[in-house]
Amino acid sequence: MKNTDFNEFVSSIRTVADGGRAVSKEIEQLIADDPPVHDLTQRQKEILSSVVRGLTNADIAKQFTLRECSVKDHLSAIFTKLGAANRSEAISIALRKHLLKL
Repeated sequence: MKNTDFNEFVSSIRTVADGGRAVSKEIEQLIADDPPVHDLTQRQKEILSSVVRGLTNADIAKQFTLRECSVKDHLSAIFTKLGAANRSEAISIALRKHLLKL
C-alpha cells in the first residue's frame, strides 16, 4: 500500500525474497470482506459469458436450445453463488474474480 511504513516495506521485501508471503493488514481485511465464490458449473459460466456479451434471456435460450425459464433459473443460481443482486453486479464480480475467459 502507498501508506506503508518504510521499515515495514523493507521487511516485506525481505520476506518475499526469502520465499515467504507479505500481505498488508489492509489487503488481508479486503480479502476477508470479499466472500469466496462457490464454483459455477460449466453451463453457468457459458450463460454468464453470454450475459457479458449483452445477450438477452431469449437470445441465450436460443443459443443453448433452452427454454427462457431455464435461463432465468440458471441466472438465479449464478446470482446466488456470486452474491449478486442483478446482471450488472454478476458481471462485475465475475470479471473481478477472473471467473470467465473472455
